[in-house]
Amino acid sequence: DHKQLRPIVNNFALAKHCNIDLSLFERMGNNNVRCQMLANQRRMTSEISEFVKPMYDHLYDDPSLEGRLLPSVHGELEGVPGMVHQVFFWTHDYPESESGIGRSVMNLGEMQMVYDTIGYLLA
Repeated sequence: DHKQLRPIVNNFALAKHCNIDLSLFERMGNNNVRCQMLANQRRMTSEISEFVKPMYDHLYDDPSLEGRLLPSVHGELEGVPGMVHQVFFWTHDYPESESGIGRSVMNLGEMQMVYDTIGYLLA
């Protein structure tokens, strides 16, 4: 749909000159092609979909998601063992630094936080 992220184009001048920084659905909308908005979602758990529902007027979770189990190598599970919630927000003061690849940046502090979390989950 037209509210999804735009494509990333590394050449700003080319993106603006050729209008290739627009998503397919933005192009359709700009050319008066009728588009349908997502209403029934079947992928995200309700805990995750709550974050995108303010952007979509009529989005609802499909009833098939209720009680859905997560497949794992240990069988189907109700949730991720050791994790109370499926969505986390971290606050930190780790600075970003240049990655040396184009205009990209990296954050070694965030990387360490994710690495530690994965280590916890795999332990």
